[in-house]
Amino acid sequence: MDNRLKYIMLALFLGIICKIYDDLSDNNLYSNFGISYEDIPYIEDILKGFFLLGFAILSVKHPFFLILFTALNLMLYFVEKRDFNSYEFSGFVSPIILIPFLEWNEKNDYYKNIIWLLILLAIYLLSEKSHDSKNDKEREYSNKKLLVRFGLLLVLSCAIFYSTSLFITSDLLHLFYFGLGYLFISSITQYCLVNGIWKNDDVINPEDKMSNKDSNNEIIEEEE
Repeated sequence: MDNRLKYIMLALFLGIICKIYDDLSDNNLYSNFGISYEDIPYIEDILKGFFLLGFAILSVKHPFFLILFTALNLMLYFVEKRDFNSYEFSGFVSPIILIPFLEWNEKNDYYKNIIWLLILLAIYLLSEKSHDSKNDKEREYSNKKLLVRFGLLLVLSCAIFYSTSLFITSDLLHLFYFGLGYLFISSITQYCLVNGIWKNDDVINPEDKMSNKDSNNEIIEEEE
């Protein structure tokens, strides 16, 4: 496989893995895929492992992907702190270990990266604001959010297709492919939740289930 294509596929894969983990945990989708309560930690850790290893590989080869990705998420953190859990916050610290191994072997037009970074941040904030809701359920999925995410998917696809004309650098292109994978899964999740194909049900802990059953039996015995 061509070396360039390998890293593009990796960026796409990372976006997909990142969003699968995000949607599974945020929307309690485990039961839709037959994932039991006991298996949840294994599934989550496997997804985290895939992401962390892939992210490290891509970052070493394309250091500005790491810088742009971290800078974008750091700016988003100060805007929406509630969207970042401890695992996601650790992403601001753990990449430090990669610094000695980064391969600074590509010529970069820094001003283009900075301009595109600001454009991406503005687009993201505007898109989030357009479907923002105080209702937690509507905040996770809604018809409006589905349209926004699908619209961004089309825009990002066009930007990748015309990347040369838009002066998108190699490192930025990998960030765009990451976003493409992320938005692809997001669009599927939004569609399935809005149309009731998937349900955001909690997976019941067997111990809690047994405890509830014992409690119900005690109530029945008391009534008798």
